[in-house]
Amino acid sequence: LGAGSGISGIFALKRWRGIKEYSFTDCHGKVLHNLGHNVERNCVGWSVVREEPLEMVSEDSGTVARVMELNWEEFDEDTKLEADIILGADIVFDPRLLPSLVKTLAILIRRGAGCEAFLV
Repeated sequence: LGAGSGISGIFALKRWRGIKEYSFTDCHGKVLHNLGHNVERNCVGWSVVREEPLEMVSEDSGTVARVMELNWEEFDEDTKLEADIILGADIVFDPRLLPSLVKTLAILIRRGAGCEAFLV
């Protein structure tokens, strides 16, 4: 959630090779563009499957990485997104977004059996 530059997710993909799918999410166009650039530059040995929204696959492990828009203020029970693990680091710059973030987390955690969130 709130992937920003993508550093946490890129680290996770490089550190834990058993990840099957990883979704980098944010909601601002310029941030998503920069995020996609960073993922492409740092995932050497990955092939681009789709440009918009960016989807890549690792040639070694078959891991799929996606860069996608996710607006917490618009997220609801009908939004199609599931997660096993949610990572977030330094994701809130505007305190007015906290209720929407909590709502998004609650829906995702409720949806996924055993889903866990790690926010720092």
